[in-house]
Amino acid sequence: MPMENLSSLASKVLPGHEFYEKFREEMNPEQEIFHLKMNYAKVLVSIWSYSCMADGIFHQKEGSLVGQMVKALFEEGCIFFDHQSEKTSIIGELSEVFENPLPVKTVRNFSEGNPIMAAGFYEDACVIVSMDGALTKKEKNF
Repeated sequence: MPMENLSSLASKVLPGHEFYEKFREEMNPEQEIFHLKMNYAKVLVSIWSYSCMADGIFHQKEGSLVGQMVKALFEEGCIFFDHQSEKTSIIGELSEVFENPLPVKTVRNFSEGNPIMAAGFYEDACVIVSMDGALTKKEKNF
């Protein structure tokens, strides 16, 4: 991957990108890609968290689905397949993000300009919100 593309991606994915750029030369490419994957996963988990709480009530069915979705990130062909040895720490970090999701503005900015990604995020949110079988006004507004 050319560095221009990686830098462009990093500017969208990494909060505090300027800080990251300053120390980028100290990172090896594997670390850099892992950080990009983690930031993408944090945005996903934030969307999933907001979706679970869209009606103000955490439903077990919604939480269970999110748990399955997080586990799927480690399946073959998914972003963390090559990080099985770090699975426990990655899930721990993503669990913290679920409890304290990234600001909505950060999530929105992440997919801005990428309609395919935005559609995927929207689809995830719709699936999670509908898991409890009822669609409240708050959930529709979300």
